[in-house]
Amino acid sequence: MSNTVSWLENSISDGSINHFNYSDFKDIKSIGSGSSGDVYCATWKNRFIALKSYNNDEQTLEKVVKELALQLASAVECIHYHSGIVHCNLNANSVLIHQKKIKLSDFGLSKMVGEISNNKSKVNGMISYIDPKSFEIDDNIINQKDDELNEKSDVYSVGVLMWQISSGRKPFSLKGSKDTNDDYNNDISLALAILDGKREEVIDETPDVYRNLYQECWNLEPKDRPNIQEVVSTLKPIVNPIISREIKKLKPERECSLSTRSIEICSIIYPYLPLIAAVASLTQQTVKAYKSAQYNKKTCAALIERVQAAEIAVQALNRRKQENESKFRKQSYYISFEKFVAILREIRTFVQDVTHLSGYRKFNSSDHIKIMFQQLIIDFDNIVGDLQLSMVNANDEERRIDIEILQEDMFEMTTFLEKIEGGVTTFDKKISNVFEHILTLKNKSSERGFNPIINKIDSNELFEPIDSQGKVVNKYKIHKKRYRGQDVACKIIDEYDQFNKNDQPWMKSKLETSLNKVRAELAILSNLGKCDYIINFYGLCEMDGNTLGVFGWTENGNLKELYEKFDIGLSRKLKIALNICRGITFLHGCHILHHDIRCENILITKNLEPKISNFKYSRALHDNATHVTQIIRWLAPERMNSKKINQEIAKLTQQVLNKEEGLKEGNEDEHVPYTIQCEIFSFGMLLWELAFQKIPYLRMEISEIQKHVLNGEREKVKFVHSKNSHGVEKEYGNIIKAAWQSDPSLRPELSYLFNDLENLSSTFTSEDSNGGLKPKKNEIEIASVDLRPGTPEVGIEQIISPMMKLEDGITAHKNGDREKAYDCFGQPKARAMLDKLKINHFV
Repeated sequence: MSNTVSWLENSISDGSINHFNYSDFKDIKSIGSGSSGDVYCATWKNRFIALKSYNNDEQTLEKVVKELALQLASAVECIHYHSGIVHCNLNANSVLIHQKKIKLSDFGLSKMVGEISNNKSKVNGMISYIDPKSFEIDDNIINQKDDELNEKSDVYSVGVLMWQISSGRKPFSLKGSKDTNDDYNNDISLALAILDGKREEVIDETPDVYRNLYQECWNLEPKDRPNIQEVVSTLKPIVNPIISREIKKLKPERECSLSTRSIEICSIIYPYLPLIAAVASLTQQTVKAYKSAQYNKKTCAALIERVQAAEIAVQALNRRKQENESKFRKQSYYISFEKFVAILREIRTFVQDVTHLSGYRKFNSSDHIKIMFQQLIIDFDNIVGDLQLSMVNANDEERRIDIEILQEDMFEMTTFLEKIEGGVTTFDKKISNVFEHILTLKNKSSERGFNPIINKIDSNELFEPIDSQGKVVNKYKIHKKRYRGQDVACKIIDEYDQFNKNDQPWMKSKLETSLNKVRAELAILSNLGKCDYIINFYGLCEMDGNTLGVFGWTENGNLKELYEKFDIGLSRKLKIALNICRGITFLHGCHILHHDIRCENILITKNLEPKISNFKYSRALHDNATHVTQIIRWLAPERMNSKKINQEIAKLTQQVLNKEEGLKEGNEDEHVPYTIQCEIFSFGMLLWELAFQKIPYLRMEISEIQKHVLNGEREKVKFVHSKNSHGVEKEYGNIIKAAWQSDPSLRPELSYLFNDLENLSSTFTSEDSNGGLKPKKNEIEIASVDLRPGTPEVGIEQIISPMMKLEDGITAHKNGDREKAYDCFGQPKARAMLDKLKINHFV
């Protein structure tokens, strides 16, 4: 750490370490000397004190800094394992230094290990050090949930303090500043940035093992952090490396004492410790990249299997130090180990790039990817052989299978890129560079002072349309206007409106935080419109004292409204599904998940082209889902069984949670992340909704839907046979079933879904003159009938029920027979009267 001196100077200037004038010390006398400096006796304010003068060299200062990190970790280990206490409030102010010794203080928020508490405390000023899993942001106030604080929370704080020790400044502060959070407007913006993965940058020349250790400590997920004992055991060899020429010369002999042999083995293994730590860290990073893969996942699986097996073998090698002593003594073995770590880095980078569109652009062709993949597995298998790791090396047959899987992935990817279009690729079938621009914009959005450019539209450019005269045209208070020769939708942006109309300074500050976030989201949304199948955002307009967002106009409303009015032909359904898939692909290329994919959030233009909408400006920066009652019909089972969803459903249905009533265990975490696989599931549900033109699980309550889905059940996929369908329905149904698999890892990638939909769509060479839409006839709706095994199928005339009177339906509803009451809604007269009575008042 070449900046150790700077660290000491900064620590003195910001008050972390007390500074005394040398002239204040009297009667200074030398009383001894040591390896790192001289010791003196002196008087100060009528008291005898000891002074130590350290040798003025980088190594001595660096040792002091490293010792502080070890003392800190050891102190926390002591309170965890000897006193059974979790500190809960470790930060720069609660760590004191007295005579080169770390002293922990400020135990006001501490609790016993395992203690459960439902208390919440307001957080002020120490966001940088607090475990982000304990954040709860409510009405622009950050509360700390005590029940989320445990030993791993202290480990997170230790990681941040280790970074501070190596950098010489407080986290997220400007260089030379005394204040934390200088890079952010306030605690809210910093908390959101940390939750989104923001961490401090590594200081140059920080040893790899030290850097890897504190980065592991501040992982978002507590299960991914080491325990404090592992932190201490990793720091000890850094601080006190026992390497001496005499020990290295020792040979194993029976008469050697146990302690001598332990010291000898420790000295031999010491140079390998950073490499072993790097193997663990790189494996974790590679697996993480694989889990979030959007493309070529089957190809990467072969690399993941190798990497994970190698890590296990390396840990076994480390545990059997004495048995492997002869290997560790060889210089050639150390060089091979370094090569092994370098290959792991290459594999990590390859997996990160080949699984996302933004990284896929780096490869010239599929042949380039194939050559690189082959070279990686050859180099990996060879180096594993050189290291003699205890794992089974791939044979020629297994390598041949790996290449076959790669070629299959490359064929799908090539086909996908040739046909995806829609803004994802350019005219020459190359991946668009717009993804890099949007990703850069997304990463900058959490930075302090970020002021994105948003197009400002003059109110004089907006004209009244001929048809609606600018009236509010729907329940969402959307105003229709004309802008540069095209119809647009204008909607008041509430955050701007609230900010402009509030004069109270304290409230103004809170609203500004929310407004800055909206600005960043709108800037991202304005770029998403470069995809043909995402709603356009043209800019902001000041009109009549309000700030309006100006969006693209869609003449046919949303897809749900369209299928309620018209019977949509299969050919048109496939085209709509295909283009929605293009829009989702574009979003994922920007590392953006929509979170609410369903027909009601797909707008339809005059030409029947879909536009993905309802981003709550843009869901790039947050994970706030819509109300559970609106999304649960499309929700993936892994999200549906989260603790939060269970609590919401119980609250809505006024029930007490009971695991024995049908909910599956094993996934009831406080927070189950929304992943690409969750979005694939929702897309599969949308495909079903579009196919059968009704919302899923129409007659089921939310709690019933949850139990139904978690038990592996889904909606029925039963198509009415059509002469002109070319047998497409069965394949369409298979796509739906593949997308809504219970196991997320079994759900297909978007490229596979797109290619399958495109193949089905291409079977239709022509379409009706009405564009595949036919107004729905006022006829009896026939429900599907489940027949017992062996029962012959019956004709349609055999299952038509006699017409039910509306009065009978009302009577059935009053008697609690909902099924019978619902049946009367299928009759034309009942429907007409139902529109007058309002269905929400009737049922």
